[in-house]
Amino acid sequence: MYTVNYHTGAGNGTAETLDDAKKVADNGACYTQESITIEDENGQIVSMRHWWDCMDGIEGMENPIRFGAYGYYGDWEDAV
Repeated sequence: MYTVNYHTGAGNGTAETLDDAKKVADNGACYTQESITIEDENGQIVSMRHWWDCMDGIEGMENPIRFGAYGYYGDWEDAV
């Protein structure tokens, strides 16, 4: 079981697989100015979409989630 943590205190999501957790996270992504993490059953971060509050670097991303000119979530970064 994986937990999607939006770091807002307003609720998180869960999924059985890491791929499904990423889909849950992408569908629930909002303009929060907080990174989104996915944690395993032990609370360890296994993947993250970092929040960037400027548009610098977005051109190098493959699948960012953009919020107008206010910022974006970068690509998923899996822990090694």
